Amino acid sequence: MPELFLLDEPTSGLDPDSQETMTANLTQLKKEGTTIVLTHHESDLAERLADRNIHVTQQNIKELKTFGKNKHYRTIEFTGTSKELLSFVSSSADIIQHVCQSSSSHIISVYAAKSNALISSILALGGTIQFVSRQTNMLPMLAPDDTGKVKVNR
Repeated sequence: MPELFLLDEPTSGLDPDSQETMTANLTQLKKEGTTIVLTHHESDLAERLADRNIHVTQQNIKELKTFGKNKHYRTIEFTGTSKELLSFVSSSADIIQHVCQSSSSHIISVYAAKSNALISSILALGGTIQFVSRQTNMLPMLAPDDTGKVKVNR
């Protein structure tokens, strides 16, 4: 089973029966734990599949919506060195865990319900998102070695 699907308008150009089949297949993959990131123009597709909907206009996040209650964690890796960003990360009550990989590379663990707001803040403070994971808290798998670098513990 794939961990991640990236799809660009997966139902565009499909007849209604094929759209329904595609939506059912994506719903099953989601239930099995696959993270699905897709672009779309159909609002009903977002309502049926999405945990989160991010509306982007001219490279800016215009609207963030979270659908349903999700008590899972998100693990977010980002880079950035601005004083404001580093101050935000060190003082945010919404960040459960923080691992500093280097002076500019960070991994944080947050509750899923808080992840959209934290991502928006990181971006607004000059950070760059490297990845966001839907997995439950990944940070226990990460531990710094003697040099301060993070290695993955499995």
